[in-house]
Amino acid sequence: MRSKKLTITFDCYGTLLNMQPIQDKLGEISRAAKLTTTAEQAQTCFNSYEDRLMYIEKVIPYQDLLAQIVRFMDLELGSGHVFQNNLPTIVQAYRDLEPYPDVLPALRQLKRAGHQLYLMSNSSEMLMSAHLEKFGDLFTHIFLPEETGCYKPDRQFFTTVSKTLDFANHDHYHLANGFWWDVLPCQELNWPYLWINRHEWQAASSFGDIPQLPDLKTAPEFIANLTK
Repeated sequence: MRSKKLTITFDCYGTLLNMQPIQDKLGEISRAAKLTTTAEQAQTCFNSYEDRLMYIEKVIPYQDLLAQIVRFMDLELGSGHVFQNNLPTIVQAYRDLEPYPDVLPALRQLKRAGHQLYLMSNSSEMLMSAHLEKFGDLFTHIFLPEETGCYKPDRQFFTTVSKTLDFANHDHYHLANGFWWDVLPCQELNWPYLWINRHEWQAASSFGDIPQLPDLKTAPEFIANLTK
């Protein structure tokens, strides 16, 4: 008996690509400018404005969103134009991001098994072109805000993907690290999902029984068991 073939969607940042170099770069910029801001403080400030701006700004390329983020970082951290002046360095750090070691072997195994792989990301076409140099031809299509008209976790992003890929008539699974960005929308929309819990967070029982793995190493086995 042949196993079922799935449509598998993935989040990108933090799920497939290791985001630690961004925090490292923010810390490096802080130290070079002799700021009292630590890498952790800079990252917290960065994340805070990323979240806020995705809610109030119209959809713009992610590198343009980064320009907005660093402007507010300098304002809040009292760092003059330090982070704004280093915007090209930060953008390049995004372009240079690498997959976690477990990612490419798992994706290739899923692809060989006949599953169709798709990306869902708040990134931009410019940045994604650099990421795809690492992923090669593993993904059939990449859904970006330019296509969906919104950022995750806006439910419109997910419903656009669902309609485009006809999930009503195709077996589907979503794999993601982001809890707020991906897991909660999946729960609300009844998407089958697997939480790639790289940070080993402990979700409250009120979130229900959450299927999860610490990384993608055994994800192909998990999917294979689903499709027997």
